[in-house]
Amino acid sequence: MYCPVDCPLTIEFHAFGKTYLVNPSVKLTCSEHIFEKDIEVIAQPGIHPMEVTIDFLTVDIIISQDKAKYLMGLLEL
Repeated sequence: MYCPVDCPLTIEFHAFGKTYLVNPSVKLTCSEHIFEKDIEVIAQPGIHPMEVTIDFLTVDIIISQDKAKYLMGLLEL
């Protein structure tokens, strides 16, 4: 994604009933951003969804008031 007005993003992922902050303020450019997040999980074996929410931030407000969750993949335990 590229934002021509240099607006930062807050990125979170959701898995196993919890929310994990990935980056509170990433700047959008044409460069690739790689993120890693280690978590400890106690969960039943099976297939679990991993979803991501992204908020576009401006100086005073959060543009996306209702966070939409995007399915990024399935985790198999």
